[in-house]
Amino acid sequence: MRRLLSAIKLHLTSIWSSNSTYSSSNHYDIYSRSMLLLLCRWKDADIMEWQYTCNALADVCSKMSGQLVCSKSEVLQVDLSHEQDIHLEWKHRLLALEKEFSSRDEVKNSEIEKLKNENSWLQHRLSEKLQQTRHQNDIIEELKRDLIESVQQTEISEGRRLCYEHKIKVLEEQLDKLTLSRIPETDMFEQGPKESVLQQEIVDLNEAMTALHQKKADQDKKYQEEIARLSLELQNYRQSERTNTETEKLLQIQDELVQKKKEVALLQDLVEEQYCRILTLNKKLGCEDVLSVSHLKRLLGRDLDCDTECIGESQCSGLVE
Repeated sequence: MRRLLSAIKLHLTSIWSSNSTYSSSNHYDIYSRSMLLLLCRWKDADIMEWQYTCNALADVCSKMSGQLVCSKSEVLQVDLSHEQDIHLEWKHRLLALEKEFSSRDEVKNSEIEKLKNENSWLQHRLSEKLQQTRHQNDIIEELKRDLIESVQQTEISEGRRLCYEHKIKVLEEQLDKLTLSRIPETDMFEQGPKESVLQQEIVDLNEAMTALHQKKADQDKKYQEEIARLSLELQNYRQSERTNTETEKLLQIQDELVQKKKEVALLQDLVEEQYCRILTLNKKLGCEDVLSVSHLKRLLGRDLDCDTECIGESQCSGLVE
């Protein structure tokens, strides 16, 4: 430390002396021989001190260069191992995403197949119900026509019965008048054939009226059976109206199928975006592309739209940071 201070003092003294005597042509003449010797010794000491300092600095620089070389190799190894760890981590994430997507794809396919089966079954049931409803409507229309025709026939039969009863009454009155009237005995023999004709006509009319009554009874019985059958058909038709709930269920299942398709499309977009991010990160880190692109294409069912960039550069930059 003292030698350093003396060297600094000597240096300052030499600078001062050089500045003060710079104007003279021979400024060494003002110093004595002993002073000049002292100044030379101080200069030699200064030179030795600076040489020692330079040697120390050279040793320090050589040591630092060796440490830098070792540190550089260690840093390179650490960076390489860190990049490999990051690459392996993203590779594991990609494999996990592939497994998750394949499992979701299987679940989605099974649900779609189940919904398709339910949809086909419901459509088949709906077509059967519609066909049954049409058949029931046809039967009801036919029964209505039969009922109207039967009512018309009943009205006609009732009119005939009244007409026959009126004729019978008229014939009975005529017969009474013929039997109670006072006519000669000779005329009685002449009126005999007429009375027998009238009596035969009365008998025929009674038989016709009996047949009409029997026919009316049969038709009434038939009408009662048809009314009972119509009531049963009407009850079945009302019960068939409950199939509207099955139609609503079919529409609900179709809506759920559309929603599932939307969710599957969203999941495919998410997997494609994650793949683009991983690909961009691998290229920025200088790693090789070991991703299973063909497997992702097979899972997605379409080509990947990724032009060595992410879908959004801001998202990729944020991911790298």
